[in-house]
Amino acid sequence: MHHIRLQKNQKGYTLIEVMIALFLFSMLITLVMQIMLIASSNYKRMEEKSNALENLRFAMDFMTSEIRSADEYKIDPAPIAGQPKEILKTLNVYKEKAIAGTFDELKFEFKTAQSELLYQGNVLSEDIKNIWIATKQPHVLQPYTILIITIETNETPMVPSLILQGEISLQYKKERTLP
Repeated sequence: MHHIRLQKNQKGYTLIEVMIALFLFSMLITLVMQIMLIASSNYKRMEEKSNALENLRFAMDFMTSEIRSADEYKIDPAPIAGQPKEILKTLNVYKEKAIAGTFDELKFEFKTAQSELLYQGNVLSEDIKNIWIATKQPHVLQPYTILIITIETNETPMVPSLILQGEISLQYKKERTLP
């Protein structure tokens, strides 16, 4: 039988020292994990906010492009210059076809119950809370109107409500009065 003899000059770790070291190491690992979870949560929040803003910009750019290329437009309800903004129901833009006097009707529609902006019946953007339309005339002598479009998103648990506003000069456009 062998007996292990410890000499007086041999050093080792006591059980208490090992337990303290394990406790400190576990606290360090817990702290690192908490930092990683917070960073991951912030990344997800910023990614969702970026996606929401990208969707807003796409919808605004698309609407602006279609309105600018139109020959005529009709807004329901029609905004009145100097009055509070109206919540958009439909916006029709008319582009003249190759045959003079005939028009293609392109329709933007805001469905409040579904929080969707539709274009020709297809979903253009989702999670839309409101779309407001307002008009202003820069000067009495100016023969054009400025259309102001404001789009607001729904609030989500990760992203607060976002608002994007754009202005379109309707200098050469005429508002269609026919239904």
